[in-house]
Amino acid sequence: RNKSQEVTQEQSELQQNRTVSSENKRRADFYASRLVFGHSLGKGNIQLGSEFSSTNSHSIYESYWDMIDSTNDLVKTRNIATFCDIQHTFKDFQVQAGLRYEYQKSTYYEKDVKKKECSPTYNHIFPNLNITYFSKEAQVQLGYSKSIQRPTYAMLNSNIQYNNRFTYQSGNPLLEPAFAHNIFLNVNYKDIYASVNYYCNEDVILYFPEHYDKNISKWTYNNYNKYKELYLMLNYIPKWKNYEPTFSIRFSKPFLKWNKENYNTPRFYFSTTHNISLKNDWILGVDMLFQTKGHNLLSLNEPSGYISMSLYKAFFNKNLTFYLTVDDILKTN
Repeated sequence: RNKSQEVTQEQSELQQNRTVSSENKRRADFYASRLVFGHSLGKGNIQLGSEFSSTNSHSIYESYWDMIDSTNDLVKTRNIATFCDIQHTFKDFQVQAGLRYEYQKSTYYEKDVKKKECSPTYNHIFPNLNITYFSKEAQVQLGYSKSIQRPTYAMLNSNIQYNNRFTYQSGNPLLEPAFAHNIFLNVNYKDIYASVNYYCNEDVILYFPEHYDKNISKWTYNNYNKYKELYLMLNYIPKWKNYEPTFSIRFSKPFLKWNKENYNTPRFYFSTTHNISLKNDWILGVDMLFQTKGHNLLSLNEPSGYISMSLYKAFFNKNLTFYLTVDDILKTN
């Protein structure tokens, strides 16, 4: 439960000065239960289970300005899920497979009136499969999974928030959940770890402005049908006596087209950390990060980077610790 008040004061040389105030009250109740049964099957095991959750989220938004309406939203959500997970080992291989079924019913009330178009019922199936190969020095994992990103209650709120006389923002009660299909390959060999991930997202949730009234734009959430991304990562983590460095290179390539514009600029990341053990158990740390220009959904991020340092020392059997950090020494981030 929380309560907040907001007052925005604007001064303008061309128009009248303006003071806009509002009050927002929120209360949420959550109940959940989970039951799991497990049993051994030779060189593996099986798990069967079910879950139940119930959530009520009530939001009352009072606007003290004529241009924005007050709202009273209540969302009731019930989730029921059953799942099965099987693991088995075959010599140097381990196979894990799972299947999850979810039933969700949401009921949306606006000022105590049920809105059918905002009260969906969902039936979803989520499969996953992992095949892992083990050896003395290496481990290789190939897999697939499907996951869900449900919109938060703040995203579903219908109240409109005043930012300034040209910009508002709000949620969207019609927002649908987003789904992600992930195919991945992970390789771990001695001090080297590499991974490849390919994501295919359905009904991805985007945040962007739309025309509201005259010269006013409103930022809100909407679903977009497809968004794909290729993600590569390579880590090198050697273990030396008094020096523990890590080196990481990452690459992401989005595939997104929206309003006839492409948002496909790839990004490279390079990060490294260095922990040096000094005398009397002092530890000196140096962190560095650099990333190139590239897209993150609808945002185009400029190149950035930083160098930070830290100093650590534990006293009295680690019951007291000293930790000093200096972030972004060169002020480049």
